[in-house]
Amino acid sequence: AIPGRCPVVGRKSARCGGGKSMTCITYYDLASEYYMAYPVDGLMAEAARRGCRFSVSKEPPALLMQVELSPQDRELIHTLGIFQVNNRNSTKWFCIDSHDDSSARGYFRSVLQKVDAYFKLNCNPSVLLSGPGLGRSKEKIHSLGCTFPIRPSKPWLFLPRLRPCKAYGWNWFSIRRRLRALQRLPNLEWLRNLRKQRPERDVFLARRYYPQLGHAGSNEAYCRVFDSLKQVGGLSGFLGFIGTSAETPERFRRHAFGPNRSSRDHLGLIARSRVCIYLPGVYDCLSFKFGEYLALGKPIVGMKLPFWPRSDMDIESRELLEGQFCCAKPEDIPAKLVELLRDANRQDYLKANNILIFERCFSPAAVGRQ
Repeated sequence: AIPGRCPVVGRKSARCGGGKSMTCITYYDLASEYYMAYPVDGLMAEAARRGCRFSVSKEPPALLMQVELSPQDRELIHTLGIFQVNNRNSTKWFCIDSHDDSSARGYFRSVLQKVDAYFKLNCNPSVLLSGPGLGRSKEKIHSLGCTFPIRPSKPWLFLPRLRPCKAYGWNWFSIRRRLRALQRLPNLEWLRNLRKQRPERDVFLARRYYPQLGHAGSNEAYCRVFDSLKQVGGLSGFLGFIGTSAETPERFRRHAFGPNRSSRDHLGLIARSRVCIYLPGVYDCLSFKFGEYLALGKPIVGMKLPFWPRSDMDIESRELLEGQFCCAKPEDIPAKLVELLRDANRQDYLKANNILIFERCFSPAAVGRQ
């Protein structure tokens, strides 16, 4: 990228708007739409509101050409969004790191050294103080709220690059996957319309079974919840592990809940439930379900969140979230669930306010403002 020019070839950054001085933001579309469509939608809306030009480039960003990625970083590069900001006086870079890992290992260190701002999903403030090497960069690290997979509002901007990019993992399989995702993922308005769905079951907690070693602790926590819920009589719900197989250990397989489901089917089951149960994801992260539950206005019974809600949220929102994410261990969940299922007025109150919290603090537009 040449200073003074927009990274989209041949367009001058200082005069992107027909002679008018304008800030230009370029997103380099190498990350998976699964992780990046959500914040990019918010950024596009916020850029338009602020009079900035937003464009999408399919070329590898110059910033990544200047860094040496570790094998782990190269494997996870699909979770990293790279952005360049050009105006008349400067060229700056920022990134969005949507990797689940909230520990000190969960940062692209070589990228962190090069960017002017590093927006981290699952940013644990205590790690910035104790994590080796992060303290020197803590001023440029900023916490972002949730994301989950959605179809971009302008999907034509996210059509796949047709030339493979071996250095950053973009191959022919990536092209096919992107085209299928753009077709199958629901957009945010489709999801918002699901708020009108009349609940017909008591509870939702369905989660894909992951055989990888890193998911062992999370699998165990879910299994403990399922075991505890089976001791409560009279519950109807969508409960269990999705995608188990003959190779799945018996103690998990006995909680099987059918094959893998599409995003639309998954969201439809949530919408048809009165109350949703939440457990943190791997590495104590905020999983996709956190945002999906709030977006659908679902009353929640969940485990305590290790570093949420943030201290900069308004006190009413913090107290409302803390009241729902209040269980210290999986075995505490059934009693809280039964209590909430017996209180229809409380369910209605939580639905209305969780929708407000989502739109104000966690929606794509809110992420773009942050």
